[in-house]
Amino acid sequence: MRASLRATGAHVNRRATRPACHITVTNAPCGGVAACYLLRMAEAPPPTALDRIDRALARIEAAAAQRDTSRARLIERHETLRRRMAEAIAALDAIIEREQN
Repeated sequence: MRASLRATGAHVNRRATRPACHITVTNAPCGGVAACYLLRMAEAPPPTALDRIDRALARIEAAAAQRDTSRARLIERHETLRRRMAEAIAALDAIIEREQN
């Protein structure tokens, strides 16, 4: 791990007073992330990862449902406007026809 971090130009700082998993990465492109956090995330039990995925999917579905509702309202408004415009044009056509006769 140390070699791969050095290859990226990161500085690895191991402290003897901390557990072996605690490696602080500084000057990393990400701004310095504790490597033990990354290790804990990688070792997280599958239900935890699946729960996170389920929550993300729920957020996506909620956003999609709201978008569908907005789209339905827009379609309804468009149809109302189209109907009113057709009525207005028909009324104007009737007026023009009366004036020409």
